[in-house]
Amino acid sequence: MVELDGRKGHEGVGGFRDMKRDNRFALVEWITLRYGWYDVVDRPCVVAFEVASALAARGWNGLPTRCFRCINAADLDLIG
Repeated sequence: MVELDGRKGHEGVGGFRDMKRDNRFALVEWITLRYGWYDVVDRPCVVAFEVASALAARGWNGLPTRCFRCINAADLDLIG
C-alpha cells in the first residue's frame, strides 16, 4: 500500500490506527510505503522508483516509464 501522510488524522489516536493497520499487514507480508507532501511534490521520481521497486520485488514484471524530470538520471540517483 502507498500512503500519503499528512498531519490531520495522525495525531493522538489516529497515529495508533495506522500502526495497528501496518502491524496487521506485516503479518500477511504486506508493506506500506509512506510519503509526505514534500516527497510527492519535490521528489516524485524517487517515490515512483521506490513504488516500482516494491512492486518488482513482489513479482511485477512491468517497466516504469521515466518522466521528464528523471529521464537522464541513473537508478542510483533515484534512491532516496
